Amino acid sequence: MTTPPNASLLEVEVVDDGRLLCVRGELCLSTIEVLREPLFAGIDSAPGNIVVDLTECTFIDSSGLELLALASWRLVATDPRLELVVVSPRSAVRRILDLTGMDHIVSIRDTRPDADASMHSERAETLAQSLAGR
Repeated sequence: MTTPPNASLLEVEVVDDGRLLCVRGELCLSTIEVLREPLFAGIDSAPGNIVVDLTECTFIDSSGLELLALASWRLVATDPRLELVVVSPRSAVRRILDLTGMDHIVSIRDTRPDADASMHSERAETLAQSLAGR
């Protein structure tokens, strides 16, 4: 894969076996490939909700929104109980998410602890269902 010329405008840190992705910089057409690969790899390999932390994302355009929507739909296709959680968007990014109705496609949380709570409750529910099936 060829690195996009503006890839340095975006950094993605992958944490918790791909279940948490911390995005820093501009999420736009020229940088989405930097996020696409680890995001879809996390969906394909890590069971459970995926959290995309946009706390340090300074800009998002329609291609970034499309990537988040595609990732959400792909995750739900693997298990309808799962969700893509977007955390702590800056006011400019949050405004774009609100204006475009992304809250109907992804779960938006104000803080990472809020997202962590949803991840932990989802893990507990999965464990409870496993134990009930024994």
